Amino acid sequence: MSEENIFQKIAGYVGSYAPGIAGILAATGVGAPAAAAVAALGALAKTFGLPEEATHETILAAAQAADPIKLVQAEQAFQLASREQDIKELQAQLADVQSARDAMVKETQATGKRNINLTVMSWLGIIVAVGVFCITTYLAIAKLLDAVSATLIGNMTGIFLAKYSTVFDFWFGGAHK
Repeated sequence: MSEENIFQKIAGYVGSYAPGIAGILAATGVGAPAAAAVAALGALAKTFGLPEEATHETILAAAQAADPIKLVQAEQAFQLASREQDIKELQAQLADVQSARDAMVKETQATGKRNINLTVMSWLGIIVAVGVFCITTYLAIAKLLDAVSATLIGNMTGIFLAKYSTVFDFWFGGAHK
């Protein structure tokens, strides 16, 4: 039995009571990360009292014979593990931002001068954004720009502003999703 096929079968058995697990298993191989499938199977195995190295076939057999309450418990364990992973990722992001800001403070304390990057990046972003907006608007109004070019310039401006917002958030705070 192929791995994708067994994931589909397990998803079919647990779907009514563990939709998160079923969704991940059903989407494995077509977009869902394999690590998520491993976590979903691990939650099932743990809830069924199986060893971590249980085969997919063993998990399928346990799912077929499982009490719906066990499936709900597996879903809850999977959701909890997912949230814990989200927390770890957020903690890593926050630690990275804090580390960068601490380095900036130490540099300022050591040299007695504020880093000029703050001022330069702020004004550069403002000037470029306003400039591109004004030029694109003028060219569009004057009919000197075709629709494809205007769209391309608009997309490039959007990409620039999205990347610039990361820099802005670093300097002024709010560096989070």
